[in-house]
Amino acid sequence: MSNHAFMPDSYSILIKNANYLPVRKNGKRACVVKDASILIENGVIREISKSPFRQKSTKGEKIDAKDSLVLPGLVNAHTHLPETLERGVCDDATLDDWLWNHIWVMESRMGKKEAYAGAMLGCVEMIKCGTTSFIDQFYYAEELFDAVNKSGLRALLCPSVFDNCVESKTIERAFERAKEVISEKQGKSRRINWGIGPHAPYTVEKDMLLRIAEFADERNLPVHIHLQESLWEMEKAKKEFGMSPIKYLEKIGFFSDKNHQNKRKILGAHCVFVDNEDMEIMRKNELSVLHNPRCNLKLANGIAPVSDMLEKGINVAIGTDGCASNNNLFILEDLLIATILQKYLKSDPRVMPIEEAIELATINGARAIGLENEIGCIEEGKKADVIIVDMKGAHANPKHNILSNLIYASSSHDVNTTIVDGKILMHERKLRELDEQKVIDMARKASEVLLGKKDVR
Repeated sequence: MSNHAFMPDSYSILIKNANYLPVRKNGKRACVVKDASILIENGVIREISKSPFRQKSTKGEKIDAKDSLVLPGLVNAHTHLPETLERGVCDDATLDDWLWNHIWVMESRMGKKEAYAGAMLGCVEMIKCGTTSFIDQFYYAEELFDAVNKSGLRALLCPSVFDNCVESKTIERAFERAKEVISEKQGKSRRINWGIGPHAPYTVEKDMLLRIAEFADERNLPVHIHLQESLWEMEKAKKEFGMSPIKYLEKIGFFSDKNHQNKRKILGAHCVFVDNEDMEIMRKNELSVLHNPRCNLKLANGIAPVSDMLEKGINVAIGTDGCASNNNLFILEDLLIATILQKYLKSDPRVMPIEEAIELATINGARAIGLENEIGCIEEGKKADVIIVDMKGAHANPKHNILSNLIYASSSHDVNTTIVDGKILMHERKLRELDEQKVIDMARKASEVLLGKKDVR
């Protein structure tokens, strides 16, 4: 942190009167810093100063963050963005019933236009709740790319590979389509990175799992897969493999390259029903867990032992899952549930303190994406993915502990400003790059197609 005034000479954003949470500083957990000024310039946090900003004007914008909390942009580590169109269509159902008899039936009517509309609606929702980066697994990856690119958000897109999806019909074609899109779009946007997403061990057979993993090796891609989400899945794995999905994946060599020299970057969504042996496999293979507490609770799929994972050194990031099961993308609310669940699970209110919970949605999420050296903290030189949360409301006062007020008293609706890559996407709750009402209207029409009411394509 500098102690002299800024002298910006190009387009900049100056956030003044900032109480900000670095999250991490020099690799160590950091506390809230009060009354600072943060200069964002050309997409980067250029300077942080405790001295007042003395220049009378800048080539850019000034934001007064008084009575607010400035945070690194939040990371939603597991989503299926077009599922915004399926919000509320199937509640109070078991996972297997929900998935096989409702969601995949509806998605069989989804075309490119509907996928784009759902993705755009998800982008609007995430901007408004302070999410600046996310990890997504879905088909129609080209349409997701177009939506994210237009929105201004940062993403890791992992085209989904499984059988009978509406875009590709067969798993072979789904894999080929994933490779096509990645080959065409990789490197086309500095904000959008790529992975690949074999759906789960119960939907993708061994040979295909290994082919997907070897393609990931060739392209240096992370692999995003659903793991040990439900008791139904665990029972199926026991019958078919004689062991848990994680033990099965280790047995077939999924976690390292075929020469067993390099670990693959594996992102495991859910990981609810894991034992100590599973966690040891996860730890030694450096798997990142994508924890979805509200979705798991709503589907009665248990509570992941996140505090145990963190204690063992496993990286855990937080996600919402898709809106068909959550039913929103409000990551702050998932943080609240996550910390309370761990206290309950361990019968210890000291488990998962506030500072650790915040890391799930910031630096741990950045680590899952592979951008821990670029985002996830507020530090000079990091990319300017920053949010400002309004703490003026009655529910956020008095400010004895502003981080406590953030997690235990605030909501996503308190996010005032969202900045990604040095660009203001929302300020004072108003979107700057997208027309919110037009996106909502487009999504409503698209959802009617999925419901089979009419074809507006």
